[in-house]
Amino acid sequence: MQKINSIKYFGFLADWTRMGEEKAKTKFNLPWFFSVILILAVFYSVSRYNYLLFHFMAEIFSVIIACMVFVLAWHSRRYADNHYFVWLGIAYLFIAGLDLLHASSYSGMNIFKGFNSNTPTQLWIAARYLEALALLAAPLFLSGKISIGKTFAGFSAIFILISAAIFSSYFPDAFITGSGLTPFKVVSEYVISFILSAAIMFTAAKRGYFQKNVFSLLIASMSFTVLSELSFTLYQDPYGLFNALGHYFKIISFYLIYRSIVITGLRDPQSIIFNKLKASEGAFRKSEERFRGTLDNMLEGCQIIGFDWRYLYVNNTAALHGRAVKEDLIGRTMMEAYPDIEKTALFAVLRQCMEQRKPVALENEFVYPGGNSGWFKLSVQPAEEGIFVLSIDITEKKRIEAEMRNLARFPEDNPNPVIRASGDGQVLYANKPGREMLGISGEDGGTGALPAALRATVDRTINLNVKNNFEFTDRRGRIFLFSLSPNTAENHVNLYGSDITELKKTERKLAIEQTNLKAIFNGVNVGLLLLNEDSTIDRANDTILEWVNKKGSAITGIRPGNALGCIHAAGKKGALCGQMEFCRDCPLRRTFESALSTGEPVHGIEVEATLVINGKAAHFWFELNADPVVSGRRRQVIMAMNDITGRKAAEMALKENQRDLNRAQAVAHIGSWRLDTKKNELVWSEENHRIFGVPPGEPMAYETFLASVHPADRKYVDEKWTAALAGAPYDVEHRIVSGNEIRWVREKAELEFDPAGELLGGFGTTQDITERKRIQEALRQSEEKYKALAETSPDCIKLFDPEGRLLYINKAGLEEHGLKSIEEATDWDYFGCMVEKDRGKFRKTFEKALAGETSTIEIEHTPEGANRDVCLETMTPVRNKKGEVEAVYGVSRDISDLKKFDRAKTEFVSMASHQLRTPLTSAGFALELLLKSSKGKIDGDGLDYLKSAYKDIGFMTDLVNRLLNISRIEMGTFTDNPKDIELRPFLKEVAGNLGILAAKKSQRIIAEYADDIPGTMTVDPNIFRNILSNLISNAIKYTPEKGRIIVSAAAKDSGVVIGITDTGPGIPAEMQPKVFTKLYKAHEMLRTEGESSGLGLYIAKLFTEELGGRIWFESKENAGTTFYVYLPLNAKKQ
Repeated sequence: MQKINSIKYFGFLADWTRMGEEKAKTKFNLPWFFSVILILAVFYSVSRYNYLLFHFMAEIFSVIIACMVFVLAWHSRRYADNHYFVWLGIAYLFIAGLDLLHASSYSGMNIFKGFNSNTPTQLWIAARYLEALALLAAPLFLSGKISIGKTFAGFSAIFILISAAIFSSYFPDAFITGSGLTPFKVVSEYVISFILSAAIMFTAAKRGYFQKNVFSLLIASMSFTVLSELSFTLYQDPYGLFNALGHYFKIISFYLIYRSIVITGLRDPQSIIFNKLKASEGAFRKSEERFRGTLDNMLEGCQIIGFDWRYLYVNNTAALHGRAVKEDLIGRTMMEAYPDIEKTALFAVLRQCMEQRKPVALENEFVYPGGNSGWFKLSVQPAEEGIFVLSIDITEKKRIEAEMRNLARFPEDNPNPVIRASGDGQVLYANKPGREMLGISGEDGGTGALPAALRATVDRTINLNVKNNFEFTDRRGRIFLFSLSPNTAENHVNLYGSDITELKKTERKLAIEQTNLKAIFNGVNVGLLLLNEDSTIDRANDTILEWVNKKGSAITGIRPGNALGCIHAAGKKGALCGQMEFCRDCPLRRTFESALSTGEPVHGIEVEATLVINGKAAHFWFELNADPVVSGRRRQVIMAMNDITGRKAAEMALKENQRDLNRAQAVAHIGSWRLDTKKNELVWSEENHRIFGVPPGEPMAYETFLASVHPADRKYVDEKWTAALAGAPYDVEHRIVSGNEIRWVREKAELEFDPAGELLGGFGTTQDITERKRIQEALRQSEEKYKALAETSPDCIKLFDPEGRLLYINKAGLEEHGLKSIEEATDWDYFGCMVEKDRGKFRKTFEKALAGETSTIEIEHTPEGANRDVCLETMTPVRNKKGEVEAVYGVSRDISDLKKFDRAKTEFVSMASHQLRTPLTSAGFALELLLKSSKGKIDGDGLDYLKSAYKDIGFMTDLVNRLLNISRIEMGTFTDNPKDIELRPFLKEVAGNLGILAAKKSQRIIAEYADDIPGTMTVDPNIFRNILSNLISNAIKYTPEKGRIIVSAAAKDSGVVIGITDTGPGIPAEMQPKVFTKLYKAHEMLRTEGESSGLGLYIAKLFTEELGGRIWFESKENAGTTFYVYLPLNAKKQ
């Protein structure tokens, strides 16, 4: 059988390909752009060497291209559907002739004797007139054809007449030696430019006849010809600049002609020759779209599967057969869409057709991932792209066939009574259950008389000739429901019975439990709706009524959407919307209709919904369950809406935890494995595969693992595993060979045994410790060199690996922490020796060191963790040759005595500040009174001395107050008085108080507050004002005159961030770590003058951290500095 050409049948696929090719054609081609530059560079180099040679080459270049255009047009004239390019080809042949005469007669060529520079200029003008007029007339032939002979004869006559007129001096002069260009020449260039411009517009009006790339190149070529002509209006010397420039533009113009006609004609001749095809493409595409619409909506499934098993095309029916969305299938492989497809008989048939290229037909049962299945009749044909599959759903046919097979065994296989009786009540036939019920014997059908009650019913059925139902209780108390079907022609009745004893018992139980069920209906936390066949509400339980805040009678008879007030999430698939009369895609409606139409329960439909409950919109996840209820002819559906919002949140958290676990294994280089002996299954994690260099999916066994172990360690590992199987712990470090690389790993396992000691399974981890081993080896090699220095140091010296495990600790460290040996220290938790509040601080410092930053912190030890109270801990990164941080070096120095001294110093400063505060205040007050009362009495130096003393007293008072604030915080006696403040007015007040100070330097304080900043916050206003005043005054101090200070505010993480930005000189990078240290003056960094205590930023930092906030800054030299303060909305002393 001939292969199916699916491109022929599905032309729109070819259209997609063609669209891609056209797009590629219009894309900017960088290599030919560079070729233009290269050509111009060559011509420029030649012009610098010999201008006459340059001129001749430029003209010959255009002559060759013009001849190529003619050759291409001439040989395609019989196939072209219009003669646009045939006309241009003939014209350019004669243009080439005039250009050749022009080049040959140029001054210095000495080919034509007795002619001066006027002759080549005349030939140039004639050629350009001919070219411009030919391009102007060419669009006329886009919709028709020319007479080749007449056209050729006409151009030949024009060529001969022009040549004769020029060489016989009848042609107007274009160039006069000594005078330059004649008015005829200049005016002609402008006329030619005008004709070419008209040709451009005329061609643009016909752009629909051209391929996009051909049209663009033609327009560009004519545009460069215009530039060439304009250049030739300016030259006075045939060897001058503008003459050369005109030839450069001509070279570009002809090169574009070459690209548009010659190259395109050779590579893509249909875009040049068959332009009418473009006009028919629209109709062709419409036909394809109609065909595609028909194909998409066929009752049969159609698929095209590529050689790489990727879906190239799937129609709607095929997607329905595959229980998938069409858009989700196209572009994916069958294995991606159906992971177990390769194990099925269906795939084997598809592979057979794919490989043997022969058609195959079969009926196959396809099992979906969810466990459901369907029967399909498949016709598989080889196609150019792979295979074409036509599928017909025969599931219902198979079901009917199975029922027919069952009916063929009826009635003997029927577990219910089947009886045929004559009109007078005699048993003609009874199956085994029927004989048992009637109490008659006989293996071949039995005979006898029906009980009286049944006889009367049979007689009535025969006489009335109507089907009848009758309940009958046999001698054993069993209750049967008989369906009687009369056959008056043969005078007998067929009785089909069903044992409804249990049903009757159930009915009695249901009657007894009806009250209980009503209580359950109203008592469950699941929303329950009993819906009528028209989807209106018959009744709702108390949960639904509580949601809508209504009584039962208020929602009876309306639809769920109107009762629940659903908000259908726009564009959100699966959104719950109960408005059945409006929303055809509502899951609630689909679930209801499915249960109603099939009579089967529909359970476990999960939907995401936004409902208006008690007047408020709330987001939920629901599980919908629908159970049909039939009472006589009345059909109803019980809808259960189970709120699973909490469960979905837990599921999403579980998935996130699993992703985190996978990421954690990859980051920590720790793989895992699981063994299940019952399933004979050994499963490795992705990281385990990576560590051992074994591709995922390869069957795993103990032998596979052992083969990866380094030969020198194989016996040792095998012995350890054998011991583990006997109950010993399995914790081993060994080498493995992964590819061409030797790695070190540490393996730990926990095995599970049954009571008899048989292995059930186990779980283990594999940690890649190659880096740790390498570091340990490097340390071992350098240990002797530095051991003496480290061991004799009184400081505790440590070395950590990137995971925070101790690799080394010196003698002083062992003694400090009460450790006996380095081996004991490697399994010791260093974090446990410090107080709880400092552990997080230590971790951040350790992370900074891993990031390449050296930092120092104070650590307080627990009494049992170390014999030193407080240590100064410095963490420094240790880098390898590549500059990567491979370890962290830590030095801890005992500063317990220094801390005691500092405490005493703080207490002294506090006492001294208290003692100084009162006299300084009195002195300041006295000086202020003296200055006010001495106006006009003291002047000159005396007044200056008083003002200077008053200013110094103010500085000293401020310094004392700052020192008191610091001492209160450091001594722990600091208290705050939090109040609710209006944030915007407060910021405005603080900035306004410092506005006078800014005005002295002609500075502006600008407020930039985000819209989302909170209206109020709780904080001690004096402390908050102190923090902001310190930062704003600092910004004023270091901002030059006429500069700006920006005060910004924005909400962040249940708090507010205040930013103070100056336009000062910035802070040098090497000085930035010291900015918040005590008594460090910023102006010392910048070598500027000004008074400062060096405590403002330190105090701002202390206050901010005491209130549970954070302060930081960003600065660049000569670009200003921004200080940020973050405070929670409830900022209180921590």
